Amino acid sequence: MSSEFRFRSQRELVSDSDLYDPNKLMRMPLCLCIDTSGIMGEYSEQLRGDIETLLNDICSDEFLNNCVELGIYTFASQWKKVRDISIVKDTDSATLSLSFDRGTKHPDLAFCLDECMIDVERRKKDYNVKMINYYKPHIIVLGAAEPLKDSAWEEIVNRVGHKQKNGALSVIPIVIGEEKLEAYKQITEDGLVYKGHISDLKDILKTVKNSMRKLSESSATIYGKLNSMVSSWDKYL
Repeated sequence: MSSEFRFRSQRELVSDSDLYDPNKLMRMPLCLCIDTSGIMGEYSEQLRGDIETLLNDICSDEFLNNCVELGIYTFASQWKKVRDISIVKDTDSATLSLSFDRGTKHPDLAFCLDECMIDVERRKKDYNVKMINYYKPHIIVLGAAEPLKDSAWEEIVNRVGHKQKNGALSVIPIVIGEEKLEAYKQITEDGLVYKGHISDLKDILKTVKNSMRKLSESSATIYGKLNSMVSSWDKYL
């Protein structure tokens, strides 16, 4: 990865209080990378409400509230970190801030994924230092437009592929809308992309949440659980 692309260094380890856990419960790192460009801007209020519902659902589940560490990132003409990877608090939904850029036709997903993966690796180091076990990190990409494909995109596709091949993380793209966006196949391990409509988003996020709950009952990944639980939305190769 070129120095120009990896523009940010690793952060320092988090404080002791942030990872204090007398029961040493396994953590579930989950990142949402959300397209906030173009057509997604037309559904800004619904998108914001559905993400708030997810946060509230996690908080209301005693097990998930102690295990899921959620990071939220957005991408349009630029990427933005909405929340760092951490336990969801009951005040998070009230402070959720999403900004939209309707003028961007090809959002910059590459730099968003780069930032997200840097944060995931940093968090894994935190776990190791504190001797806390964790499930495989998952990155859910919600996209509605074909991402910008330049040299940075080629680099991130290679990097994501390497990490997935080594079992370091799993990337699950979900395309919202009518478009069949071929680029998203490039960031999956087997070319499988899920497809739904904006009206399905709340159900999609609920399925993700339920998958995290099911994940605790076996060694399967969220990806595998999604395959078995999907009902109201399609998947295509």
